[in-house]
Amino acid sequence: MRRLSVIIPTFRRPEGFLRAARSVLAQDATCEIVGLDNAPEHSARAAFAAFKREAGARFGWAHERRAGVANARNAALDLAHGALIAWLDDD
Repeated sequence: MRRLSVIIPTFRRPEGFLRAARSVLAQDATCEIVGLDNAPEHSARAAFAAFKREAGARFGWAHERRAGVANARNAALDLAHGALIAWLDDD
């Protein structure tokens, strides 16, 4: 189990997600990063695939079709494995 999971929900800001996720990679070599796309059209799919190639096993992601940040956050929590959870916005 990783000690820290950093959860980054995103809604139609794939570039913002990438900026935020890469900043986490640059700061911590051990944490897990969880991305959650909350846009109905799954606008972050390409960004998530690109980041998966960079971060490998440290990155997990999902798409939550139900609108609302609470739904996105709850879905992301289901993916997190860390003993501690940190939230980071995509903007």
